Amino acid sequence: FVPSGKLKFVPSGKLKFVPSGKLKFVPSGKLKFVPSGKLKFVPSGKLKFVTPSLRRGPCRLKHYAKTPLNTKMYYTYILTNKPGGTFYVGITSNLQKRIFEHKEELVEGFTKKYGIKTLVYYEIHDDVREAISREKLIKKWRRSMKIETIREMNPEWKDLYFEL
Repeated sequence: FVPSGKLKFVPSGKLKFVPSGKLKFVPSGKLKFVPSGKLKFVPSGKLKFVTPSLRRGPCRLKHYAKTPLNTKMYYTYILTNKPGGTFYVGITSNLQKRIFEHKEELVEGFTKKYGIKTLVYYEIHDDVREAISREKLIKKWRRSMKIETIREMNPEWKDLYFEL
């Protein structure tokens, strides 16, 4: 996470996640946020700016990471049952599948018991250890910090599952 609120490439070649906004590739070789549009990964290994579509939002970032195509991605995510309601923090390597399991109550446990089905926040990592440590950190946060973080990425508390 970059405190400045922007995405950047780090020496390891990872694309670091920030909770809100869109990306734009600029001549300086840096990434910055723009109010509309999205970036597309093209076979040449470069990022291409394309016009906005109906399916836009931070959930699409995984497609733009400048990493090899066989790199596995890991997600740290927060679910809730209503805005400001009960939270569940978890990790997965397949966000769509895992959220579907929560929504359809296919797995017994906390989310099924409390009706927690709305994806309101997530982060993308390319290292499972990074995702696990981030999950542990978020779980330690005070409730107010979780709410603030969700509001930065998703001020309307909409279900991000439908934008994956």
